[in-house]
Amino acid sequence: MSGEATGPGEVGESDALRAVASQVVVEVETWAADGLGRDVALALVQNALPLLEGTVETLPRLQRRAHAQVLTALLLLLDDPVAGALATDLVEVLRDVAPRPRVLAG
Repeated sequence: MSGEATGPGEVGESDALRAVASQVVVEVETWAADGLGRDVALALVQNALPLLEGTVETLPRLQRRAHAQVLTALLLLLDDPVAGALATDLVEVLRDVAPRPRVLAG
């Protein structure tokens, strides 16, 4: 256990990240056929798999978000509309669950 409190938003985040990660794993084969370098393909898979296999209970939120951010950066390096759409999906997931800034009374 990670020792973190788990709420419904965190479970939703994990499920959304899992959905995008599964699409990335499927698309890597197509991108590789189109000439994607082996190192980039490997990095994409290495950052997608923890999101697929990890759960809220086994992969702390900070680690999930770190993998998602690296995955987003890698997707943005590709010159592919599907990769761009997946990167946008990841940004939306990360933004929707990010803590909102608070205005301090003063």
